[in-house]
Amino acid sequence: EIVCSKLPKYEDQYRGREFPDFISYWTFEDIIKEQITKLEEPAVAMLNKVIYMVEEKFLQLANKRFANFQNLNNAAQARIGCISDRQATTAKNCILTQFKMERIIYCQDNIYTDDLKAARAEGISKDTKIKDLAFGCASRQCPSFALEMVSHVKAYFTGASKRLSNQIPLIILSTVLHDFGNYLQTSMLHLLQGKEEINYLLQEDHEAANQQKLLTSRISHLNKAYQYLVDFKSL
Repeated sequence: EIVCSKLPKYEDQYRGREFPDFISYWTFEDIIKEQITKLEEPAVAMLNKVIYMVEEKFLQLANKRFANFQNLNNAAQARIGCISDRQATTAKNCILTQFKMERIIYCQDNIYTDDLKAARAEGISKDTKIKDLAFGCASRQCPSFALEMVSHVKAYFTGASKRLSNQIPLIILSTVLHDFGNYLQTSMLHLLQGKEEINYLLQEDHEAANQQKLLTSRISHLNKAYQYLVDFKSL
């Protein structure tokens, strides 16, 4: 459908400069760029979803581990938010750069030739649905032109889809998962190395401190009671 929708425009624009049945590179390039651009927004949406999930997990971990140290918890959460924003920006820029490169139509000849052979071998010219689309084109071009264009588009997208399906997850994996954790670990270690702030950060919550004193007192009483029992048995 995309191929057929593009043919009338480029037939009117370039007819006379290209021979009948000749594959229009301009049509091909326009279709590829348009389809690649459509994949950009879902890729960024996936990034935002992953960065949100990772940030939430780190925040939950901080709340759990530093529940009795409110100052330390606040400092950790501030650093998590800062690193999350920075890594989201870094990853988004990498993804946008990847799509910018993908809009430069390029493929090595031997790779493209193999992909084109594979696309033709799938029997596109025998596909009834595609044939119907081709015959239904408003363009005056013959159906074989549309079928051949489909082959070229499919061949190119074989390589482009492989690159994107590997690169986008790899970018997210590297910047959001690996780097996020490493930067947070380094940031927390630097935080705890400040001698002036360490006492402030490790101040326990008042209620938690009282609870700890109570538990410590009970443990002490139980130890004394245990010792009395041991001494009594030895009499």
